[in-house]
Amino acid sequence: MKRLASYQTFIREYGLHHLSPDESRLIWSHKFDCCDHTVGIAGLNSAWSCATNKEKAKLWMGGKWQIGEMVRQLGKVDFSIALVHHPANWLVEEEDPQVGRLLLRDFDLVLHGHEHADFVRQESDGTIQISAGASYDRLGRPKEYSFGSINLKGTGGGLWPRVWDEVGGGWVSKNIAGKAPDGKFSFDPWRRTQTGNRTIGESGFSTANKQNQILSIEGPPTSHALDDKFRHLRRRPYGFERHHSRIRLALRAEFEDVLSRERLAWLVADWQMGKEGFISGALNNLGSTEALEAVYRIDCGKSETVEQILDEGGTQLGIAFVEFAELINRSGQATLVLEDVQIALVRAQTLKAELFSKLQAILSFSPKLRIVVVLRQWAEGLQGESVFRLQSLEISEIENYLKAHPDGRDLAKRVERLEDIYAHTGGLPTALDRLIVKSKYVDLEDILDDHSAIEESPNAEPAPQTLVDAVSKVFHPQNGLEQRTLALLKLLTVLKDGETLESVRRIYPRKPFREDDVIALADLALIETLPIEQRTGNFVTNKRAALSLGSSPKLIRVPRQVRDYVLTLISSEERTRIFNTVSHSIFGERWYEGKIKLRRAIVVAYKQSTIAGPANELLAAQFLLRSALDKNNPTRIERFASLAVDYCQKLIAEDRFRDAAIACRALLKMLDENANRSHWSLCAYYYGRALRMTGQLDAAIDVLERIVGVGKIESKGFRADIYLNLAWANSSLERKGKAKEYALEAIEISEKEDDDWLQATALVAQIELDGGQLDAVLRNLLGVARRNRKITAANNIALDLARRGKSMEESLRLLDEVIASAKDLYNQTRAVVDKAKLLRKSGRIGDLKPEEEIGLCAAYEYSCSQRLSGLLDSCHDALWDYCLVKGFWSGLFRIFRFSSFVWRLTDRSDRESNYISKLVETRDANMESIGNLVEVEIEYLGQRIEQQANGTDRHLNTPAVTKQMT
Repeated sequence: MKRLASYQTFIREYGLHHLSPDESRLIWSHKFDCCDHTVGIAGLNSAWSCATNKEKAKLWMGGKWQIGEMVRQLGKVDFSIALVHHPANWLVEEEDPQVGRLLLRDFDLVLHGHEHADFVRQESDGTIQISAGASYDRLGRPKEYSFGSINLKGTGGGLWPRVWDEVGGGWVSKNIAGKAPDGKFSFDPWRRTQTGNRTIGESGFSTANKQNQILSIEGPPTSHALDDKFRHLRRRPYGFERHHSRIRLALRAEFEDVLSRERLAWLVADWQMGKEGFISGALNNLGSTEALEAVYRIDCGKSETVEQILDEGGTQLGIAFVEFAELINRSGQATLVLEDVQIALVRAQTLKAELFSKLQAILSFSPKLRIVVVLRQWAEGLQGESVFRLQSLEISEIENYLKAHPDGRDLAKRVERLEDIYAHTGGLPTALDRLIVKSKYVDLEDILDDHSAIEESPNAEPAPQTLVDAVSKVFHPQNGLEQRTLALLKLLTVLKDGETLESVRRIYPRKPFREDDVIALADLALIETLPIEQRTGNFVTNKRAALSLGSSPKLIRVPRQVRDYVLTLISSEERTRIFNTVSHSIFGERWYEGKIKLRRAIVVAYKQSTIAGPANELLAAQFLLRSALDKNNPTRIERFASLAVDYCQKLIAEDRFRDAAIACRALLKMLDENANRSHWSLCAYYYGRALRMTGQLDAAIDVLERIVGVGKIESKGFRADIYLNLAWANSSLERKGKAKEYALEAIEISEKEDDDWLQATALVAQIELDGGQLDAVLRNLLGVARRNRKITAANNIALDLARRGKSMEESLRLLDEVIASAKDLYNQTRAVVDKAKLLRKSGRIGDLKPEEEIGLCAAYEYSCSQRLSGLLDSCHDALWDYCLVKGFWSGLFRIFRFSSFVWRLTDRSDRESNYISKLVETRDANMESIGNLVEVEIEYLGQRIEQQANGTDRHLNTPAVTKQMT
């Protein structure tokens, strides 16, 4: 630090006391008010360890401490700026890239210099990063500077790069193609959620997160929070093409009419039929440019059920589907296109009815949304005014298409060859486009007369030329792209569900991927990033709650259309090598020896996420197991089957019951119950347990009973687990005889006083006893469980006792014990919900702590994402009572709308009807207080009342849809 003594002297002599530098470290912070906002500036010292030249990747900064200290000193600010001399890539390996990520996480604007290369970039999460240029005093060296502006009263911000013109001898604007074409780089300074504004209370629940939740019981989310979510939505707008507007005029007019009136239309269009041009032409007529921009598309080709479509929608949109539907209510008219819906969902009568019903639920929930369902094939029963089918173009339409196409007018003049053009292209718009491009370089006569030429198959959509060119730049780098960038593209192509940058870094530790690799692929539009929003939190007071959007991990993923093309360039041998390498990262270095250690980073990121799914672990496990099965290698089958089943167990342990059901179902299709009996039985057990937890009780019983029926199960503990789950499932269905039978089986084969024995004994007591006898037995069992540290059994019994508690204080004490001791989110959630109900009944709802109020909202969202129907109902009831007593009318109506949506998606209209009646009574009794506070919610309630009175949904009551349903 002695070398920086001159800087210290400069600070003192020139009276720059507002910087308040740390004398021993030369770091400083300053906070001031401007335009009703608080701005914080942090000066960091990256130069204290500098000593010589060529120090890239050799400097120590102590960045983690410096950043933490500056954030502490600044406290709560609205906009934060970090000044640092060196970029993060000059730091030692122990600090790079961690310090760079911390800077981007904790500050809204990061300014650095040193490299003398000016650039500006706004990250996907909104952070602005600016690198300063340099001005030398001699010819041949750069002479550049930039000045910028941030409007704290609005959303505008910009940087004006300037460069010295040697010819004219003056400063001129520096235009950058695609970035600053007019000499200005524009950015939005308020794009990201301010982490500096988060106030973390003692409970660990973020009060800022409370305002960012879609489900805010005290009122609608702030406009800032909604704007932030809108920016992360994955729009896929259409471009208007004049040549598509000149064909299929009559059909498109009918399509526009149905889409305008009914807001739901079905389009049967095989590949190359020009469906995008057809839809864009209709939207352009319905709403011009705005309608073409406000388009959201979901690729449904891999979705075998309606539920999977909604799950995939959440992933592709970058936000939970329910939240997407809510956000659309607060925007203008928008269009959702479900592309490539599997024909099986329409052919089967029951699936077709389910699809119609859930589409109606979405439309009712989002009155400003239009839906277009696209199928590749025609199916029997797809009839009516709302269903449209694209056919090949007639010869006359081909002429109109060519005339309107900007590059097809010369071909349109060849009227004598129109019939040949029709025969050559089959009347397919995409084939016509290829012909137009090809005719620029090859004479039309040669093309049409050469019948030996091999054309692309009309059943396969060709990769767009822009995609081919972009991929070629990575596979054959000429502009400084490294082999590491190619490796990242191949890796993410194979790992189709995406990864976080943190997780992919570990895959090739000797040559780790960097942010530059991600940026290079993003610039070529070969990858996309999705924020993994954390929606739930831990109710234990000393643990952190939901993360804000600004600090959420990002999922990096190759879009499907890119992946389909890149896969053609990757050999099967290379895919195998990738999976073998990846397995070391996601299953542990010694997985091949059967010592599996599942990674934590991605599990934690997904655990409380709105993005559902078992991620790439399942993909890798399936690939390895399938390879072993194909080669009939017993050793590898044993090893990889164990790997796959252990992952399913991990999902169960993380309370991701719905994801576990998805993974187990996929693996059970691969495992033979005879040849792989032990692994099949274990996987089936996890499947049955996941089904039970998600409320699919009959299906769970079928699966669990089948395990018992296939043969001897040697492990008594495993058999006891199966019998206990069968007992619980039957008890939930009020089948007390079967429940007792299975519980006694569990008791007989369990070790006395272990978890299964305690819980099965408690269940038998609940079936056989009541009153004081039952209370005495349960208290005794609870004592045994606590003494033996059987936490799960103790908490389950404590929850039962609390519900039966003779005194209010005893029940509250038991529930607080569960909240404090439970290590699983599921039991924490149950305890908080029960506590809210208990306080409501005793008139003490005001005793509910702020962190428990937020916890209820978090529990509600968790139960929605994992489809825990029983827990969802409990959360709903508790929140309903809380809002009713507090007079949070907005929350009351919002809770109904969200619950109604989920109930209808899960075919539980009876519960919805009950709450419609309750809400109508509340509305009529409190109309003066409610007023226009919740217009969208009141409108939704009105729709549901009308649809309930008619005995059917509006869309299902139209002649066309009614005919399709029948």
